[in-house]
Amino acid sequence: MSLSALRQDVIISRQVEAAIVICINHIREAVHPIAVHHIAINRLAVLLRAVQVTLVQVAVTIINQILQTSHHIAVVQRKVQRQRRVHMTLMITSY
Repeated sequence: MSLSALRQDVIISRQVEAAIVICINHIREAVHPIAVHHIAINRLAVLLRAVQVTLVQVAVTIINQILQTSHHIAVVQRKVQRQRRVHMTLMITSY
């Protein structure tokens, strides 16, 4: 794998980390007002349902991000392999 491909992987890893942080912040923002309201009136079942929905949304977001990252890494790896084959072919035919 080339240096530029490795750099791209690092950038993608940072993007995944950022996506996870954003998801955690969304959970906190979504759950806090609901918790304050529903705990005050003893409706924990409603709070639990809201938390579950938020967690599912976060899980879907993270899974989609991972799938996109995996796809991108595979594309970069194929491109690097293709470039190596072309380079090797040129080296062999130039002799």
